[in-house]
Amino acid sequence: MQDGDDLEISTLLSIHDAAAIIGVHPCTIRRWVHADKLDAFKFGESKTATLRFRAQDIDRLLLQKLKKNAKQTSKDESATR
Repeated sequence: MQDGDDLEISTLLSIHDAAAIIGVHPCTIRRWVHADKLDAFKFGESKTATLRFRAQDIDRLLLQKLKKNAKQTSKDESATR
């Protein structure tokens, strides 16, 4: 997690926006942050900190999810033939 003091907050996504784009629950986003699967910028004190995410990091995860889903769909179609 990175300190967000030097970033402009308008260029970053909230946890709810990030979750909506990827199609997961905000708790999943938090788990990914804690597991170091997603970089986050922290604003504020630790217990009440606000997390923000770069759009390019969210796009990367969305692309991974779409590739995984496409691969699974292709696999399922092959199995039904």
